Amino acid sequence: MPEMPGGHAEYSALCGVAALAAGVAVWLLAGREKKQAVFGFVVVVTLFFNTLGLTLVPSLDIILSPKKQGGTVMMQYINDGYKPVAYKVYSALYTFYAGSDVHETKDMKEIKSIMNSDDKVVLGLAEKYWNRWDDKPGHLKVIDKQWISGKYYLLVINR
Repeated sequence: MPEMPGGHAEYSALCGVAALAAGVAVWLLAGREKKQAVFGFVVVVTLFFNTLGLTLVPSLDIILSPKKQGGTVMMQYINDGYKPVAYKVYSALYTFYAGSDVHETKDMKEIKSIMNSDDKVVLGLAEKYWNRWDDKPGHLKVIDKQWISGKYYLLVINR
């Protein structure tokens, strides 16, 4: 698993302080009247989750989102005339960021045919499928590898 990009330690510290402050606030609210305690709890929880949502959660984008592959690398190849294809990947993830329809298939025979065609193709697939592909054509080239939600995904071109 890749390391988190640098510069986010302060977000973790801020969220830790927010969690501690929220815990203290809830403890202090325990002795209040029910209405005051509920209102105070709502305010504390809202502030805590806003702190998380605005600081820590966006820093996880690099390992939870295909934005880099779809919105940067794949989009560049699409703009250069490549046909985007996804093998055993929910293609809407790439489609959203690449701004183009991505052909989705679960058929390896179709992938072999597409990648051996005269069309320029950029293919997105999980690394495990790439490694299991025994008779893959020798002209294929891996152009990007990204850790997304627990596994590596590759972008491959056929020329």
